Amino acid sequence: MNPNKKECKCPLCGRLAQALELKPGQRIECKEKCTTYEISEGLKQLLASGTPEDKGFAPYLSDAAQRATHGAGPNILSFCLQLNEKNYPEIAADEKGFQDLVQPVVKYLKSKGIVVKGEGEHSFVYLELLLPNADHTTTLKVERSLFMDRTPKELESYCRDFNIAGELAKTPRGGSLEIDKSAAIRQTPKG
Repeated sequence: MNPNKKECKCPLCGRLAQALELKPGQRIECKEKCTTYEISEGLKQLLASGTPEDKGFAPYLSDAAQRATHGAGPNILSFCLQLNEKNYPEIAADEKGFQDLVQPVVKYLKSKGIVVKGEGEHSFVYLELLLPNADHTTTLKVERSLFMDRTPKELESYCRDFNIAGELAKTPRGGSLEIDKSAAIRQTPKG
């Protein structure tokens, strides 16, 4: 263990973490859920003793921190969120909006017994999935604009009509299933 780090409780998810003191806050390494993020002392106190509304932001901030660094290699610090008492409502609102967008697809996948292990987004939304009776994960990549152009019911219908679960089952170990703007489905081997 790094002597400059101390064990602490993660301010976002409450799990065991390590903190590195920074000026004016801390860098938290939460290996169980949130990964790595930086948090100001003011926000840390607000989440610990603030109103129920303030405390309600913590799960969204936790998910946002996890998504920000999902898949980041050794340069994880360039991706980690820097949370403070000024930016946290916007980051939490963005995360809630993202979760609302992908909810129809996640709901469909869960109904088929598929476990959603992680989510990420850039121009594509990435869902890391564990398929039933599989010992490996598969990635579903959906172009972000598809979520913007369709209602939740249309997304659920699309998943059913095109049997996304069945297509995922055909995806090779370490591969991915990609759905682009044209709504075309392509399987990609591990690359």
